[in-house]
Amino acid sequence: MGGGRMQLSWLGILGLLLLCAGSASGQGRTDKPTLDPSSWSKGFRKLPAAVMTDPGELPRLEVVDSEKTKAKAEQQRAQVPLKHTHVSAKITEFVAEVEVRQTYENSATNPIEVLYVFPLPENSAVNHMHMQIGEREINAEIKKRDEARRTYEKAKKQGHTAALLEQERPNVFTQSVANIPPKSKIEVVVRYVQDLSYDAGWYEFVFPMVVGPRYMPGEALSGPQSGSGTRADTTRVPDASRISPPYVGQGTRSGHDISLEVVANAGQPLTDIDIPTHQVVKQTLSGGALKVALKDQA
Repeated sequence: MGGGRMQLSWLGILGLLLLCAGSASGQGRTDKPTLDPSSWSKGFRKLPAAVMTDPGELPRLEVVDSEKTKAKAEQQRAQVPLKHTHVSAKITEFVAEVEVRQTYENSATNPIEVLYVFPLPENSAVNHMHMQIGEREINAEIKKRDEARRTYEKAKKQGHTAALLEQERPNVFTQSVANIPPKSKIEVVVRYVQDLSYDAGWYEFVFPMVVGPRYMPGEALSGPQSGSGTRADTTRVPDASRISPPYVGQGTRSGHDISLEVVANAGQPLTDIDIPTHQVVKQTLSGGALKVALKDQA
């Protein structure tokens, strides 16, 4: 059998919905995950330390106006800075297992609700999500979308810390987080599996880093908006405000770093590997696997 070729890309570009809920005033606790990640490859989360680079226009958590209103220029919207993103991916033959860890910090002096818009590959399937708030770890449950939304809103009104992960488009997800305690750090972990695309002898792994601007046709709707994004809901895109996060300007550093590592084991010798978008460092591991990490560009 001939060797394989692989291309890796990190671009600035499911029916599953997961719900997290827990008391904001309760003592530290750890809930058992509904989805057991123990089937993941052994040692997947023990990859070597990563190198850092600035990712550019990654989305950020936004504080949501609880009344779902916009005061245009006077709209009050604070930012919860994204401090760090760490991506670990393991490629076995034609499937990638990916874990994304993002750390935020709430610098406000009061509990807040935030909305986080982020991209995932269209051919991926989320199989785990949990959130770390201070000493508390909250794991996800899979529910039907309407049921999960009702449960989330009820938990929010009762003062509980809750998180809701929803799919807006095949490659766009939103995550709502209610009642985040003041002066606390937040770590959001999402895991998904992805089939690699194949074209002309190349297998390709792509990790998207930004929800790109979209064309929003139709007339702007007046009244309460469905989200807190930069675009108004329209007659043809009634959820436009949910899928239009703010962006860092071109050429402006985002103020945070990303570390990304990929371990590829194609099941056959790799005759070539190409990374067209970033500078990387490569290391051959035992058994013929190859580890690729972003090169420090800071």
